Formats: sequence, C-alpha cells, structure tokens
Amino acid sequence: MRSAIALVPAAGAGRRLKSDIPKVLQPLAGTPVLLHVLKALDRCPAVEVTVVAVAATLVGRVEELVAGAKLARPVLVVRGGKTRQRSVAAALDAAPIGPDLVVVHDAARPLLTPALVQRVLDVLDRETAGALAALPATDTVKRVTAEWQVVETIPREQLWLAQTPQAFRRSALERAHRRAYEDGFEGTDDAALVERAGYAVRVVPGEEENLKITRPADLDLAEAILMRRRQRSRPRGVYL
Repeated sequence: MRSAIALVPAAGAGRRLKSDIPKVLQPLAGTPVLLHVLKALDRCPAVEVTVVAVAATLVGRVEELVAGAKLARPVLVVRGGKTRQRSVAAALDAAPIGPDLVVVHDAARPLLTPALVQRVLDVLDRETAGALAALPATDTVKRVTAEWQVVETIPREQLWLAQTPQAFRRSALERAHRRAYEDGFEGTDDAALVERAGYAVRVVPGEEENLKITRPADLDLAEAILMRRRQRSRPRGVYL
C-alpha cells in the first residue's frame, strides 16, 4: 500500500452558520467538526501524517484539541491563508518529505469515511494524476443570466457534483498550485488546478452522507446521520 499525506484546509470563517463559534470547532454530537475529520483520517491505513491549516487565531486552540485527541498518527497544525486555495498551499508547503501521494479533504465535511479516502487513492496511477469523490447530478440543471433568464438546460448525464476527498500525485499538485499562483488563478477545488495544469483527473463515486456543513440545518442533518451510524454499529441481541 502506498502511503499518503492528508491536507485539511480549515481556515474558513463559516459566516453562514451565524455562530460565534468557528465552524471547525462547532460541536457535532459532542465532538468538534474538525476532530471528526481528523479521526477519520487517522483510521485510514494509507495516511501517515495530516497537516491542517487553520486561521491564525485558532492555531493554539486546535493544537490543544489535537493533543487531547490522542490520535495514532501525527497531526501538524499550520497557519492557513485568506482563501481555501492558499490554505491548501500552506499545508502542502509544511508537509514532510516522504509520501508521494496527497489527499485533500475539507474540514467542513465531517462525515468522511476511511473507505472513501482509500478509494480515491487507489485510482491514482501513472496515467492518472488526480481523483476526486463526486456524485452524479440528479436534478435538472439550468444555465441562467445575471437577470435570472434561463439560457439553456444542460444535460445532466455527464454532470457530477464534486466532493472531497481528492487525491493527487504530490508532484502534480505542487506544480498545479505553483502555476495557479503565478497566473493569479483561484479555483474552487484542487482538482480544478490539476486539470488546468494539463493532468488527467478521474471521478470516484462519492457518498451521499459526505455532506458539507454550510448552514445550521446541515449540523442537524449531520448529527442525525451520526446517530444512525452509531445505532447500526451497536451489537444486536436480546437484552433482559
């Protein structure tokens, strides 16, 4: 099994949650959102080390959170940037030399499973520099103008909704980020940068439960999913 480094951009403000608590520290079933992600990555055999990029004001608090979690593998906490892309770049720069694979996962997706991480890593080969988890579009997609006028209906058969984790050969991701910085290009995910740099990127079927925490209702839904997972994992039997 090839080893990998995990990068977790976690410096976003999370303003749409309308809370004084930073998104990554929001409690979810009694555990901070970020810690759910770190525990999932810690259970993935391929991940040797995780680098998490947080807001400068949170570095100390997150270091304390990591120390108290007693994870099996090391976690480095670094200062993130003003954008998601810059946070990933900061984490990549701080990553130790060694593993030639990198997996990037957003801190705002706390229901990550180790199995999904492994699936995106398994796709990488000599011809494929990147892979991302994604779901096929199920709704009809419309392209509209700024005035809300429908321009066209886009066939959804070839449309997929990107998620994280996303996995890359390290050299390709470093080159893609360097080129994007030189060109002043900001992408919405790392796969876009790697595609732009001319590398082949493949899609891996994602998981519907791998939702992104954006609004307060997302926390409620994520907690319900966690409760259902715990119920499924309980041993069944007769209790007197």
